[in-house]
Parts: sequence; structure tokens; C-alpha cells
Amino acid sequence: MNSDKTIYKISITGTDPTLLGGKGGGKCLNASGNTLYYINDWGSLFSIGMDGTGFVKISDGGDVYGDYYKTMHTINIEGSLVCFSNMKLSSMDLGYMDLSGPAWEKLYNQDWVTSVHIAGEWIYFTDQTGIMSRIKNDGTEYMLVS
Repeated sequence: MNSDKTIYKISITGTDPTLLGGKGGGKCLNASGNTLYYINDWGSLFSIGMDGTGFVKISDGGDVYGDYYKTMHTINIEGSLVCFSNMKLSSMDLGYMDLSGPAWEKLYNQDWVTSVHIAGEWIYFTDQTGIMSRIKNDGTEYMLVS
């Protein structure tokens, strides 16, 4: 990624840059197989092939579902599961969606989710104070992690 937030792939020697994407910003990069996933400055989720082909907007940030915005602030992807923090009226909850469709669900009501990590059937996340919690990917067995 360069200063204007466009995403490039380069060789291990730092040569042969290939523009992959990032128009409107590129952050929270996640690679899965030969696909790169990222969100832009407006919270939309995109995918693009590692060869620069197959650019797709998966979810459009800024759309509103009731009191919730589909604006993603941090993401983590494993298989077809995307976990993310999303903006609601004055905080950020933990949400998830399947890559096969744009519908998403709230997984846990937590103020200010700042990072999300998937590990098998568990989703680990932190709040703005750095406290870590975990929950199963089906929304059960929430607990604080000490």
C-alpha cells in the first residue's frame, strides 16, 4: 500500500509492482487463497485476485439496516466467513456475513470492537480499552479472555 492507499503487489525483492486496488482507500487487508479482501475509507468490502483481476464490491459501506450502518471498520476472513466491527449509532458491534451474499448479522452487542480475529470456531475481539473477549462463530459461549 502506498501513501494514497492504493494496494500493490510486489516481488519479494521489491520489484515488479502490480496495482491490485484500493481506490478510495485500502485497509484491513486479508488474503485467502488467491484472493485479497480489504475495506475502503467508507467501510465497503472488496475482493480482488492476487493477479489484479476479478475486482468485486462485496458489501457497500454506508447503507443502513435499521439502526445499523453496514460500514466495516475492521475485518477478519476465514473460509467464507467475514467477521467485522460495524458502526451503529454511537458504537461498534461485532458482525458477520458469508462471502456468498451481502446479508450480514449482528453477532454480539459490544461497544467499540476494535479488532477481530477468527481461530477455528472461536472469534476473538477487543474493545477500545484492550479487553479481549471471545465468542463461538454461532454466537454462543461468550466469555472474557484473561
